[in-house]
Amino acid sequence: MGLLRMQYRSELLSLSTNITVCYPTGALTTGLGYKDPLLPESGKRPYRPGMKFQVVYLLHGGGEDDTVPYRYTRLERYAEDNQVMLVTPSVNDSF
Repeated sequence: MGLLRMQYRSELLSLSTNITVCYPTGALTTGLGYKDPLLPESGKRPYRPGMKFQVVYLLHGGGEDDTVPYRYTRLERYAEDNQVMLVTPSVNDSF
């Protein structure tokens, strides 16, 4: 599972907001490098540039930040099992 955290400057909101993106990587392989013919097949499908994932957008509750769903739940595991990408923007106390 890859976890990317970035800060985005929104002109519309006139502020910077944090965004966390969690994307599945465990079932993918680049297909680059040495492949041992004696090892069994891994069952991983190859990653292709431009590959698309289904996306789930999550909003957190008031008083917390965008990392809460990943710290207190098993969202990363569910995303990995279902091959979906999670995007969680920080919405501060906007309710």
